[in-house]
Amino acid sequence: MRQPVFNNMPAGVLILAGPIILAALLPWISPALNEWLFEASVLVMTGPGEPAPPQPLGPLAPYLLHILIHFGLLHLVLNLTIILSAGRLVAARFGTDGRGTLGFVLFFLACSACGALAETVFHQGGMMVMGGASTGASGLIAAIGWISAGWRGLIRFALPWIGFNLLIGLTGFAMPIQIGWIAHIGGTLAGAALLPAFLVLFGGRR
Repeated sequence: MRQPVFNNMPAGVLILAGPIILAALLPWISPALNEWLFEASVLVMTGPGEPAPPQPLGPLAPYLLHILIHFGLLHLVLNLTIILSAGRLVAARFGTDGRGTLGFVLFFLACSACGALAETVFHQGGMMVMGGASTGASGLIAAIGWISAGWRGLIRFALPWIGFNLLIGLTGFAMPIQIGWIAHIGGTLAGAALLPAFLVLFGGRR
């Protein structure tokens, strides 16, 4: 009998999901700490000539810490669902020992940083505040395709997600929150490009 998808969760997935859940609970635990974390973690993009607000940990920290900040329950649940389901399979491919766990976490963070960088580089218009783990989750979508069926699986999983985000970006399709569609595409492309190298470096099974 097949085990439920959330059973036997690899340590790497818990290392990522735990802080995200804790950050979501901070408004009730410590409003002051929650305000500090928000200011330190969100990625703020400004329009031409607009000054960026000061951030407690500096301007580079949000390229990684943005994954902790979510705008509403739906945003949080969607990203956690991808991390817990797709992340479980990707982490298993890396291996569940310390080396594999480290590789999986670094892979997720690398996809997150690449997605945030893409949003920054190609951002146009006025001020935008970006948060959410969907940059890294987008990398996991590409990774799932790669480990399931190589290039064919990558195309089957990644292209629809890229196409959906292009649709949002090109048509202005209305969503409950502003979507960092460029960041999603950046994270997906990073996942496709980086996964083979990360598997070699961190000893993933072939």
